[in-house]
Amino acid sequence: MRLAKMLALRVAAFIMARPGLDLFLRRQLFRFPALAGRMRGAIARSRHSDSPSLPPPLADEAELSEPARQVLHELRRALDRSSTS
Repeated sequence: MRLAKMLALRVAAFIMARPGLDLFLRRQLFRFPALAGRMRGAIARSRHSDSPSLPPPLADEAELSEPARQVLHELRRALDRSSTS
């Protein structure tokens, strides 16, 4: 079952990347509203689960390790230099 879902999602991605084929198949799916709804739901769930979750923002720099703090300061300096240029 998992393989079938994965295959269906790959096929959907292939189709959505081709506008002509996408439009044709959307018109065909209109005949089967239940199937169209299930496809939309599966695609939405796959996009939601594929997106990486962001770590929670740090409340304080003190929570960072020394190397991480150093990288943060270097990034801030680089941003300051690019914004003044």
